[in-house]
Amino acid sequence: MEFRANLRQPLAAPTLVEDGLIAPSSKQAINGGQFAQLEQTLYTSVVQSVNTKKVAEQAVTLATEAKQTAQTANSNVNSAIARVSEVEKQVVKNTADITKLNGSVSGLSDRITTATNTANEAKNGISDLNTQIERVNQNVTALTGRVTQAEQTANQALELAKLNTGSSAEVSQNAINAASEAKALAQSANSNATRALNTATSALSTINDIQADVALAKSDANAAKSNAENAFNAATASQDTANLAVRNSNNAESLANNAKITAEGAVRTATTANQTAERAQTTATRAAATANLASISAGNAEQLAQEAKDTATQAKSGLVVTNAELAKVASTQTDLKAKSEANEKAVSGLTGRVANVETGVQTAQTQASNALNQSTEAKATSEQANNNATQAKTEAQTALSTANIANANVNSALTQAQSAVKTA
Repeated sequence: MEFRANLRQPLAAPTLVEDGLIAPSSKQAINGGQFAQLEQTLYTSVVQSVNTKKVAEQAVTLATEAKQTAQTANSNVNSAIARVSEVEKQVVKNTADITKLNGSVSGLSDRITTATNTANEAKNGISDLNTQIERVNQNVTALTGRVTQAEQTANQALELAKLNTGSSAEVSQNAINAASEAKALAQSANSNATRALNTATSALSTINDIQADVALAKSDANAAKSNAENAFNAATASQDTANLAVRNSNNAESLANNAKITAEGAVRTATTANQTAERAQTTATRAAATANLASISAGNAEQLAQEAKDTATQAKSGLVVTNAELAKVASTQTDLKAKSEANEKAVSGLTGRVANVETGVQTAQTQASNALNQSTEAKATSEQANNNATQAKTEAQTALSTANIANANVNSALTQAQSAVKTA
């Protein structure tokens, strides 16, 4: 009778079960709202696990790209270092060429001085030779006049001898002899004068030839002097060009040193980027593994939830059957209570597992986010290293171009100096 009276009373609402939430101390059976909340939590966990896996995969991709960028930066740095070595070798060659050019310029200056002195000596010799030629002409003119006078005197003596033939034979004979001697002397003088005139003419011709040769030599000397002056000017310009080449070489060496320093910094940055990329890749791999584990745990939790749901459904069915049987068997209430408590324990355990799954998913998300941040940082560092390496390569190329220009200037100056030396 008491049992039936209890059945007529309305059942009390479950306590500590509100808005689909299960309190840890609840002793009531699970309801539909709680199942819906559990399913939503499991679905959210699965979605978060999938997203976490995608983020981890993206982190791995970024880490791989960062590693490739770091390798590219290392390659650019090695290229820049090779260019710096070429610049250093070119600077050494330029220095040797400049030293050789200075020696050529010094030798050219000595030859210019010698050529100038030779030209001055030739000029003085020409003046002395002109003076001697004038003296010879004067002597020849005077000798010709004397020969003419002697011949006239001899002729006069011969005429006088002819007129006085009848007066005195001895006088005539003496006069004739004197006239003959005078004539012979005159003839000898005339012959000597002729030879002297021929000699003077030949000497004059020779002197004219010498004057022509001297004039040609003077012209050659003037040309040599002009060439020497031009060569000296070219040597001076070559020296200026060589000095400019030295400055350019120094600038190239400075640029090469700057490029080398930048390249070394790029190497360090690239190494750091490579290490960061490797750490990011390791972290991303761990995050991916954690995400996979979270996904597996979420799947297991979902399976457990489904089993719990099935169990609760069975319990609910059992509860209906039990309520029907309560009118017949009072002891069934005790069994139902035991089953309800067992179901409650199962649901509580399931709640704990779901909480563990959520914690695992959150941990995986945190690790994946950290991996993504590290990968992004590694990629940025690698790009910076690549930019530094590219800049170092550009500076090394500029230094090499400057050194090549300096080398061309030195070679041009050396060629001009050698040409000037040959001309002089």
